[in-house]
Amino acid sequence: KGVRLDPFTRILPKPLIPIGDKPIIETILERFLKYGFNKFIISLNYKADMIKSYFAENSNNFKIEYVKEEKELGTGGSLSLIRGRIVDSLIISNCDVMTDIDFEELLDYHKKNAFHATVVGTAKNVKIPYGVLKIENGMFLDIIEKPEYDFIVNSGIYIVEPDVINLTSENSHLNMPDLLIMAKNKGLRIGVYPFNGEWIDIGQWEEYRRAIEHIKVWGGLT
Repeated sequence: KGVRLDPFTRILPKPLIPIGDKPIIETILERFLKYGFNKFIISLNYKADMIKSYFAENSNNFKIEYVKEEKELGTGGSLSLIRGRIVDSLIISNCDVMTDIDFEELLDYHKKNAFHATVVGTAKNVKIPYGVLKIENGMFLDIIEKPEYDFIVNSGIYIVEPDVINLTSENSHLNMPDLLIMAKNKGLRIGVYPFNGEWIDIGQWEEYRRAIEHIKVWGGLT
């Protein structure tokens, strides 16, 4: 529902929020087209008809199928709607992440390592704008002034095999991290693809503004 982009998302569904002269989702699909991917399945819920109407008029070279969540299922749960239809590797992307990742290279990495699922991990530097207290048993030990930390974060981009999709349950809410943990506990191979390129999470205003600045440099990510 894009609550972090309120009030825009009271009117438009998050995938149709514009970056430059195109909605986020079209920019994402064009990035896939660059690497030869042209078949897409879009899982719909909030303001679904607006998204279908947009692509009815702006289909370009996309071959799009839609599945409809009657209730919010989460990214993992929505995969249950295509269970039994996928026979090969499936690349999954959230509708609010822009990246210059090479999808062909990502798919090769996934297949060469024989992973059942691959998570794209991207480096993120987090700056704490405060002095962080170190304490023990209520006693002051030290102050670390405005520390910085480096993390590998979940980019919202994944590859999964049918074995992972088959773990989902019909009409049950399931977040993607929970599905990955479930798959790992079943003994499936879950890998991480380290990505150091450009990655923007447009689900928050600061990153949305950064995306607008970058769109000219990226040339629409195509």
